[in-house]
Amino acid sequence: MLASLAAAAGGQTPADPPAEWRTIQQLTSTVDNSNLPTIGNGLAVNGAYVHIVYSAKVGTLWKLHYLRSTNRGASWATPVVLEDSVEAFTFSIAADSFGNVHLISRRPVGRLCYRKSQDNGGSWLPSRELGIADMPVLQTDRQHHVYVIDPAASSQDASLYIRRSTDNGTTWQSPVFVTSQGGFGGLCASATRSGRVHVAWSYGQSGDSHIYHVASADRGLTWGSVGRVTTTPRATSYGIWAGAADEVLLSLTRYQATQNFTRSTNAGSTWSPEVTLPVLLADCAVDSLGGTHALGAKDYLHVMYLRTTDRGVTWSDTLDISGPGDFTRTRLLIEVGDRANLYAVWNSRETGTVQVFFRRGEGVGGVEEGASVPPERAALLLPNPAGRYVRLAGTAPAVIRDATGTVVAVLRPGANDISCLPDGVYFAGCIGPHRSARLIKLAR
Repeated sequence: MLASLAAAAGGQTPADPPAEWRTIQQLTSTVDNSNLPTIGNGLAVNGAYVHIVYSAKVGTLWKLHYLRSTNRGASWATPVVLEDSVEAFTFSIAADSFGNVHLISRRPVGRLCYRKSQDNGGSWLPSRELGIADMPVLQTDRQHHVYVIDPAASSQDASLYIRRSTDNGTTWQSPVFVTSQGGFGGLCASATRSGRVHVAWSYGQSGDSHIYHVASADRGLTWGSVGRVTTTPRATSYGIWAGAADEVLLSLTRYQATQNFTRSTNAGSTWSPEVTLPVLLADCAVDSLGGTHALGAKDYLHVMYLRTTDRGVTWSDTLDISGPGDFTRTRLLIEVGDRANLYAVWNSRETGTVQVFFRRGEGVGGVEEGASVPPERAALLLPNPAGRYVRLAGTAPAVIRDATGTVVAVLRPGANDISCLPDGVYFAGCIGPHRSARLIKLAR
């Protein structure tokens, strides 16, 4: 079992997940480097579909390559070139709940390019330009809205704009002004299904930089006032992530100091005191069962996994998922999928050149935000994920089936001891005209 960081985080020990991480896969073997984005997100997941984009040099040009798995990362199709000429490290991919996959990239001349698939990456519509771009950040609410947040989206001034599409990227509105400031270092953003969009950045002279935050509650149409997150200077934002409620997580670095993390429980109106974690949170994935899963780099040599079940109050210890050997490993990305799967990718130099590596965790996560969850699930089984005991609400008994459909237990209303079941994902259905509910069993 993983040890606790309760002392550092100031809380109780969260339940630790079973580390059921499958074999690491090397997905690329290009002659030159295969780079995940420096600005943007190179990994997106929707159900069984996993999407990865990376840049690789072909001749003298950086080309944007796309990798797809249709079976949760068990196998991968041949890479496809989606853009013939891109700025090497500025591109991003996102997927919604309707089979749309959205892609943006910055061309060498500074133009913002958008491309879309309507069949989970099976085919792609032609590229289209949306204007000029500096450091575009792509987000989707996993419904019908797609956002591109970017400084100087309409002119070369020091202002932040958002481009919005309300119809899955078919049409785009004119850029909406967000705020003006002298600079936007460490720009990062997050969007929720409920309509909130969060943006964070750092700004200030050397030695005096602070982190700022601004949010929209109506899918980017209007914006609140800019608030300063940090109370002491020399800070740079690294990533921001939001769940379905009002919790917001933000990771940051401070010059010649430790890696830090702060959280908000009221959509960014106020922020908690900073907490020092053993690794800088490079990427987080928030699931709909109250869990947040994170990756962080240890000395830029190892990929470390950690999680929190209480939105950042307490954290598990770190688990090295990158394999043996001290190699430069960077650009860590993580996503939550269905069936309690986690998906992690990173760049590594263990073959001599930079290549893309992938690893899947089975039964480690919860359910992706926006996944279709039976509405009676939460009322049927409590808690979920469950440990030794699970409580069945209502008056009807239920059966638990494993992934093969075999009945492995019968539940009665009230508390039930399920300690005999191995950790994993099960399906529980009341005896009668009710739909099945997903039950996640974790070691406690």
